[in-house]
Amino acid sequence: VAALLTVGVVLLVVFLGRPDSGGGENPGAASAATSLSVNTSPDGASVRVDGEDAGLTTPLENYSYVANGDSIRLELRKAGFIPVDTVVHFAGDRAVSLNLSLGAVTPSDELPASGDEPPVTAGAPPITGGPSGASTERSSNPTASAATGRLRVTAPEAATVLVDDRAVTPGRDVELTAGSHLVRCGRMPWHAEQIVNVPAGATTAIRCFFGRQLLISARTEDGSNLSASVLIDGAAVGSTGSSEALLRGPGSYSVTVAAEGLRAAEGAVPVTIRPAFEQQDPIELTFNMVSDAPSGLDRRDELARAARELRNRLETAIVEDEWSDLPEPVVNYYRRWFSEDRRTYDIRNPGVLFETDRMSVDNNQGLLPVTVNYDLVQRGRSQAFPDRVEAVWTISVADGTPRILSVIDGQ
Repeated sequence: VAALLTVGVVLLVVFLGRPDSGGGENPGAASAATSLSVNTSPDGASVRVDGEDAGLTTPLENYSYVANGDSIRLELRKAGFIPVDTVVHFAGDRAVSLNLSLGAVTPSDELPASGDEPPVTAGAPPITGGPSGASTERSSNPTASAATGRLRVTAPEAATVLVDDRAVTPGRDVELTAGSHLVRCGRMPWHAEQIVNVPAGATTAIRCFFGRQLLISARTEDGSNLSASVLIDGAAVGSTGSSEALLRGPGSYSVTVAAEGLRAAEGAVPVTIRPAFEQQDPIELTFNMVSDAPSGLDRRDELARAARELRNRLETAIVEDEWSDLPEPVVNYYRRWFSEDRRTYDIRNPGVLFETDRMSVDNNQGLLPVTVNYDLVQRGRSQAFPDRVEAVWTISVADGTPRILSVIDGQ
């Protein structure tokens, strides 16, 4: 009967909670609320959560449940179909959705099992190790039929293992007819498959590898090695100088590195890891580090845009006699031409001299002098006093925002 728990179920688990991070269960974790949805094909299966019968049946939508820890045990039963027991791991306060296709009970499902079979589990961390390839050992069961053999697929608990499209428990012997069988191992949507020959009266053992190492290094423009932070999917996970290789399970990742004042010229590199039935070589990535500061040419373009913007604002202020939109250094400089409550001078014939080739770059901070000149005429008089006034505005975009650093009298 125990064999019925592990055969004939195609299991698809969609986690909207915690992705597999390589850690194990946390029995001491605090209680966490989660929203659980379960769909089966066909529907109408009873659902027990952590052994509790609450009268639930599929389809089950957004069932609110407070779990004691970071996992829940589900039991699904439907007459005429193979029962399913599974453990689902999740992150607190997140939703979990499962879609299962139930297999109908057939006479072959009632073959004797090799001991008590534990339930198929999902969501535990990946593990690796052990030799690759397949081996056979003679069965110690003298009553084994000459027409049958046993298959043992060693895989992480997080894996879904299918033999001829039937779910089996990783690490447990399954009795099969002698001959070729299709074995699939993986975690949706990544899986590996292999045709395995099962000899009569023997046990064939194969191993499914989930994890793969990432060996990441960074170097400067002169080729020297550099210690830099490693970022996977935007999160810092280690450094390039670490003696321990990073290990990741099946999935698609975005990998890059960063250091103070430096960035990877390659940007973020996509990496996909898939299960395999043989040990896989580490994935080696080398990043070339370049300065994170914009180049001199980039600074010139930034400053040119900033100067044009400020020039337009100055001309608007002069023509419309509205100075509130200008930065404080400008207002302070022109305040001397105003009385406390009214303006005593008129500005006429304004001009703005802006030349990008006068720009200089100082300590990676782009600075641009812009010369502003105009006629200043005192009200009630016909002459200009003085004839021509010139001021120099120094503009910076060092922090990405155009700023006027100073306004001084021109030469």
